Amino acid sequence: MAKPESGKTTWWRETLSSPEWWLHNIIVAVVVGLVVSVGAIVGQFWIDNRREARYEALEVRQARQAEQLQNLQFVRSGSSSDPAQDRPYAALDLEGQELGALKLAGADFAYANLAHTNLSHANLAGAKFNRANLRGSDLTMANLTGADLSIDDFLNDPDQPGATLDDANLRGTDLTGADLARASLNNVYYDASTKWPAGFSPPPSRANP
Repeated sequence: MAKPESGKTTWWRETLSSPEWWLHNIIVAVVVGLVVSVGAIVGQFWIDNRREARYEALEVRQARQAEQLQNLQFVRSGSSSDPAQDRPYAALDLEGQELGALKLAGADFAYANLAHTNLSHANLAGAKFNRANLRGSDLTMANLTGADLSIDDFLNDPDQPGATLDDANLRGTDLTGADLARASLNNVYYDASTKWPAGFSPPPSRANP
């Protein structure tokens, strides 16, 4: 007399006789695994790229800070009462640096980046600022008598701008005899103690320094 098949055996035989069910599950598992793997690889690649970009940006900032510090030390080393001392600071990046009260008469700051730099009480008599960026700089009580903030004569281009003094603080600044031809003076601050070149009509001063 034949033994009746157990329920377990019957289920296994039915599964084998209908392979579509387990084959479908295998395919779904493989697809899900591939999607998860690709997603993890893409995600890690994106994270690595972002990390590398941050490292590169940090290296650029650190390199610029090191360059600016070196430039600052170079300029400070030239501070003296000797008007004949050579002060070749053209095209230096000095943005945001402290140059207050330095004695830099006759210095060449043509094309230099002096944006937001503290130049208060500095002696800059006869200094050259052709095409220099002095945006937002503090020139309070600075001596710029005879300074050149005009265009660069070497380029022989009358349409080019001179030095940029936009947003600068010129309270008490002495600009007697300075050449401000084509200098940009938008939104500057000055008061009654500011001395302008003879015949020069300054733009209106902003309300606050």
